[in-house]
Parts: sequence; structure tokens; C-alpha cells
Amino acid sequence: MAGERFGKYESLTTGLARFVSGGLGGGTQYPLKLAAALLSTLPVAALFFCFQRYFVSGANAGAVKE
Repeated sequence: MAGERFGKYESLTTGLARFVSGGLGGGTQYPLKLAAALLSTLPVAALFFCFQRYFVSGANAGAVKE
């Protein structure tokens, strides 16, 4: 992981948690926090929508009763 090897880099979830807790700036900047959360969610959502048919077919294959 980048956060383990280099001191100045950290993972996206660690940076977002630090940002939400106020480590990167004081105050309640909710629009900025929500934008950061949205940007961190977009890659996961894109992967889900690309591979959605495989997730659904796997779930349906396990639910078939013979």
C-alpha cells in the first residue's frame, strides 16, 4: 500500500477520514466533505456497474434449488 511505504502518501479512505475529522482544515465544510465522499465512491460504483451482470449471475447461480 502506498501509505505503508511512503510517509507522505496515504490511501483514499485514510485521507477522507482525516479530512472529515477536521485534520486537514477546521470548520464544518459539508459541501466539500460531501464532494470528497462522492469522488471516493465513484470508482467503486463504476466497477460495480461494469461487472454487474457477473455479480447478479453469481448470486442467481447460488440461489438455484435443484
